[in-house]
Amino acid sequence: MSTIYRFYSAISIIILLSGVSYNTYGQSDKNLDSIKAKVQMLSSDTVKVNTLLDRVEGIYCDDSLQKLILANEAKKIAEKINWGKGILSANRVLGQVYFQCQKNYPVAFDYFQMNVDYSKKNGDKINQALAMETIARQYGYLHDHRKSIDKYREILDLHPGIEIEINVLGNEGVSFSAIGDFNRALVSCHA
Repeated sequence: MSTIYRFYSAISIIILLSGVSYNTYGQSDKNLDSIKAKVQMLSSDTVKVNTLLDRVEGIYCDDSLQKLILANEAKKIAEKINWGKGILSANRVLGQVYFQCQKNYPVAFDYFQMNVDYSKKNGDKINQALAMETIARQYGYLHDHRKSIDKYREILDLHPGIEIEINVLGNEGVSFSAIGDFNRALVSCHA
């Protein structure tokens, strides 16, 4: 038996055992109800939030409505218990669904910006910088490298810590390279 065959067999078993729901015609609502029912049996609200968000990651973009319903449910629970990490995670996932699946970039950026604002309000420089970095990367994905560079500069002005700053400088260098400013690309990458 080849290694590749064993790998795919193991992955298939894991998927079947985990109960990850994939879009099948006419079954989406049943899967959604089933997921919600299972989540309600969990003991803590933080586990409910994490479980809902994990489920969102296992659903294809073809069923983005189900992804949005589950992510919004997770956000609602996180807000009810005022759990910052859950709120930030739910906003990030909602932004990703709108960005990657629905291609609704303005709404996606609104969710990413909610994380910037939430973190700033709570004096959380690290999560503020990480949320801003998400925005900068998405601008890069959309080939709007000038906005991406501006956002990277804002992050560096926060002084969020060496790990984040190193990552930001590397990504900023990629954006400078994308617009043909190779000298600044080298400066960013070697800073």
